[in-house]
Amino acid sequence: MRAARVFVLAACSASRLLGAGNAGADLAGQWQQAQAALEQRDFRAATTLLASIEQAAVKEQEWGHAARAVAQYVELEVATNTVPSGSAALKLKDTASRAPLPMRAVLEVLAARRFRSYAEHLFGGQERDVPAVEGIPRQPEGLLNEIEQCYQRAMAFEDVLKRIPVGMYGALFDAGTVADALRPTLFDVIAYDLLEFYAWCREQKLDDTESVTLDPDGPALQDVAGFNFVIPDGAARHSRVLRALRLWQALLAFHADDEDPAAYADADLNRLQFCYPLVVGEEREERYCAALDRFAHKWRTHELSSRAFALRAQLAFDAGDASLARVVAQKGASAYPASIGAAQCRNLIARIEVPSLALTSERVWCAPWPQFEIAYKNLTQLHFRAVRVPFDEAFVPRRPRQPEEDATPAQWLARRPLKQWGVALPPAGDYRIRNHRVSVPQDLPNGLYALFVSPDASFETESAPIMWEMFRVSRLALVIDQKPDRILGYVLTAREGEPVPAARVTVWRKQAEGNFKREWVMETAEDGGFAVLGGRAGEIMILAERQGDAAQTWRPLWKGNVRTRFEAPETCGAFVTDRDVYRPGQPLRYRGFFWKDDPVTHSVYAAAGLRVKIAGMDASDRRLAEQEVTCTPFGSCSGEMVIPDDTPPGLFTLAAEGIGSTSVRIEAADPKALDVTLALPPPGARLGDVLTVNGRVVRDGVAVPGARVSWRVAWHRKGTDPCATVPLTAGSTVSDAQGTYAVTFFAKAPPQREEADSAACVFTVTAEVDAVDGGSGRADLPMVLDETAWYARIAADAWQTSSQPVRFEIGVQALGGTAVVTPGELRVVQLKPPEWVKRPPLPLLDGSASGVYSGDDGEDPVEAWPELRTLGEERVQTGTNGIASGSIPLPVGVFRLTYETRDPAGRRVAARRNVRVFDPDARRLPFTVPVHVAAESWRVPAGDRFRAVWGSGYARASALMLAETDGLELLRMRTDPEVTQQRFELPVDTAVRGGFWFRTLCVRENRAYTHERRVEVERRDQKLSLTVEGLPPAGRPGERITCTVKVTGPDGAGCAAELLALLSTEDAPAISAWWETDNDNQTGACTTNVGFQFQNHGVRLAQLCGSWRDDREPDAWRYRTWRTYDIDPPKDDAQSDAEHVRIPAMLIQETSVDGTAGTHRAVAVRAPRFFLPQAVSDSEGLVTLSFTVPETPGRWRLSLFAHDARLRCGRLDLSL
Repeated sequence: MRAARVFVLAACSASRLLGAGNAGADLAGQWQQAQAALEQRDFRAATTLLASIEQAAVKEQEWGHAARAVAQYVELEVATNTVPSGSAALKLKDTASRAPLPMRAVLEVLAARRFRSYAEHLFGGQERDVPAVEGIPRQPEGLLNEIEQCYQRAMAFEDVLKRIPVGMYGALFDAGTVADALRPTLFDVIAYDLLEFYAWCREQKLDDTESVTLDPDGPALQDVAGFNFVIPDGAARHSRVLRALRLWQALLAFHADDEDPAAYADADLNRLQFCYPLVVGEEREERYCAALDRFAHKWRTHELSSRAFALRAQLAFDAGDASLARVVAQKGASAYPASIGAAQCRNLIARIEVPSLALTSERVWCAPWPQFEIAYKNLTQLHFRAVRVPFDEAFVPRRPRQPEEDATPAQWLARRPLKQWGVALPPAGDYRIRNHRVSVPQDLPNGLYALFVSPDASFETESAPIMWEMFRVSRLALVIDQKPDRILGYVLTAREGEPVPAARVTVWRKQAEGNFKREWVMETAEDGGFAVLGGRAGEIMILAERQGDAAQTWRPLWKGNVRTRFEAPETCGAFVTDRDVYRPGQPLRYRGFFWKDDPVTHSVYAAAGLRVKIAGMDASDRRLAEQEVTCTPFGSCSGEMVIPDDTPPGLFTLAAEGIGSTSVRIEAADPKALDVTLALPPPGARLGDVLTVNGRVVRDGVAVPGARVSWRVAWHRKGTDPCATVPLTAGSTVSDAQGTYAVTFFAKAPPQREEADSAACVFTVTAEVDAVDGGSGRADLPMVLDETAWYARIAADAWQTSSQPVRFEIGVQALGGTAVVTPGELRVVQLKPPEWVKRPPLPLLDGSASGVYSGDDGEDPVEAWPELRTLGEERVQTGTNGIASGSIPLPVGVFRLTYETRDPAGRRVAARRNVRVFDPDARRLPFTVPVHVAAESWRVPAGDRFRAVWGSGYARASALMLAETDGLELLRMRTDPEVTQQRFELPVDTAVRGGFWFRTLCVRENRAYTHERRVEVERRDQKLSLTVEGLPPAGRPGERITCTVKVTGPDGAGCAAELLALLSTEDAPAISAWWETDNDNQTGACTTNVGFQFQNHGVRLAQLCGSWRDDREPDAWRYRTWRTYDIDPPKDDAQSDAEHVRIPAMLIQETSVDGTAGTHRAVAVRAPRFFLPQAVSDSEGLVTLSFTVPETPGRWRLSLFAHDARLRCGRLDLSL
């Protein structure tokens, strides 16, 4: 090795001494020719030129040019041969092993970078799009080790690399913006590239065997003397973080005695930036700021101090302290004005001092008058202009697709405004964004306006930004109800919500040229309603006018022409499969069920004799096979298909084209795959405990001893995005002779962000296991931990009347779900309502905003009501099931039930529930809430009556009540505005097969309040009952069982029906019946609408023109970077990589009458289900079933599903 190093040094020295300048000039010319050939996609000429460059560079000992030519040649070879791009890494690795010694180190680095590019695609959410490459591991640990080994082979030349100036290999790098003195040698650029790889692993949460977190008071953020701590070899072998810290120590030691301290200081500053994300603790930011301050003071005589000031100022700015950030940045800008760090400081100062402006308001202005919500910074005055614009001019002409290309608003700005005014903004000297509210003007005449806002009174388009938007001043409100084949609308008064009859409604239809043309003119009915009918589909705009007032749609509406009432019966279908998870080579058995849905007769019936094409598709939508099957007289079919060996992991879809489908999951076939499990800790675990999670490793039910277990723990707050997890700790262990292992960690409680934050967190334990023989497996165990070991809940119905006591149910469970028997205190408190209804703000318009307030949206408004008085307290004891129930008589009003107990550690466990009690026969709602809707039950038996109450806390309010099903109206009424609580009943006829939608609409104070909910109708005449005789209480493995099933109809008489019977393990999730997966298989039940759309909403003003002054200067801090050599493959390639792979045909066959099928290679997979032979009951409803209990130990569940030709259905689940 010493000889090799001497050779490299001698070769590099020779290339410097022997006329390297002339050789470099000649090579530069050849590189220009090669690049031109590549740009022209003349790959043959490029290949010749690259070979010539390599030969010339080796001859002249220009090793940087030679290595660059090799890398470019490899990429060109991979691109032109249409092999996966990851192959370039293997070719570079192989080339490095055979290259001349002066080229090996840099070629190893280029190979590592190519491996890393492959890893970034593979682990960056694009796994499906990354083709497998033989010789490259796809498991994270194997691939990351391969990358690191390339770097280690390069760093084996460390002594020589430290003597080679980076400029001697300059052909491999793109120029940076900072001096080479910061990273002067080839060792520096390779070491920093390896550190960048370590940082990428950390960002991607690709932890090593042992994850390391650093303490704020530890050595990571200390000065160099404190950072040079001893890292044992054994610890470094198991942690990339520790290996990275060792490399930082080596860099600092290498440059400690340099004449020019630039590289040493730069390494120290970069070391602090690298360590900062690894530090965990409440004092992390404080210690990092102190480290930057120390650095800036220590190196105050060097321009790198300005860079440290820039980092420190950015940190303060990100923390929200703009004033401190500005002060720090001013220090950095004045220290070394010509440095890049000073430029970064000046740019940050400019960013802090630049003004900002954002305005929101409501589209429609009327009493009660809305306000402008102004978010601003560094401004003292705003100026407004309101220009009146006709509707025909604003919305009818064709507009460019891109708003910035529309010149019309600028033309309106040049017009004389109807009103112009100014607003003084409260001064703010801390450079933070402030919020200010000011009322809209109340003296503008009714009409449509273009509103312009600018800090500049002159409204010069080349000056400060000008914001604009369209608004309307009107006392009318418009509500749209979009249907598949029509658009219904309601014109109401915006303040009182009263219908506006005889309003003129104009409908404009979009033409092919892009403009709108007036097509219909109509008048509203007595209830303010109108309907846009007709067979043409397209986009329309609507304008409603009455006595100088107007209301309009603000965006085009799609008016459809879907016909549902007179269409032919629709074919529907569903599938049941024998498993949820399959592996390639395993047979997939299925049962299909098909029926007809007739919208004319409002009936459904079995699709007897229907011929259906059934196809299987993999995760990339490749169609693997298809077959045509014929349904039985009861609309069912059965079949089997074998998953091909090359099927990729992911979803696999079984579909009947245009009718129905189901999806299962495909797992990679691996005969050595391990089954890894993790078990929840004992009940009572909570935050702050040291927990032990036990696990086991088996293969085909046999324990796997000696398996290496790499585990890690991460957490996120309950209710937040599970993807935003925070690493907690990690480690490794080995399974014992029984295949068991244990994971022990401290469930540290995270800091509370706000007092109201819930402390509950989800801790996820991940165990990745590798067996000695190469098999692998993984298990994830999420568990919820709180500061308490228990959690409590209180349940009560929303329908609570003063004539009946309030029934409640209290439940207490451990975090693991175990029922808890415990005493507790129940407290009943009456809440104090506000004196008047609080009007909520309008939502901003986005792709889904409807401008309405649904009864299910947001937080219960009574949650913020204060407590008035305590009505009583009672001691409550939960039973063995963890539940206690009771009842309390309460008068009309709003109340809060609070339950409190203590867990074994004495910590408080509490739950509460707000209850509204009303008198359904009263004429006024006793709560000051905008709208209250409650139903006695949202599931009503056919032939019964649906009972509900609507009410409003306003002194005067009315609502539109609708009950709809399948395009038919069962109820349409408007309540009396003087009666603010209305009770009503609706008979539920058996014709309403799938249920109906109950909808309410109320407009008050320019707000729309809606409630839309489906009412399920139970059809007792559609249910079949199943009984079984001759079934033993417990079936032994291998036992043959014969039993008789009787199917009876609603009248108790036997009936002919088809029976699906299947066996599944009792611990597996119960399978849903095919009719249960289709919303009770009822027409109209799923036919809903877009919902009410209120044509007033919040809107944010857009920027029309102008801009703030931009004083930014170039400030990029960039070192030399390794060149990239990617080449797009030839565009005339006949096929993609995926298309070169021959896809074998999938075998599909129908099962025989007795339920048997051909023999196939099967791979065991969890949660199996076994179909029993399909059977049909006789006219007496009797059918005999014979089956054998599977040999697999454990309890089994027998599930029976029956349906007849009229699709009367029933199911029965029995344990064996």
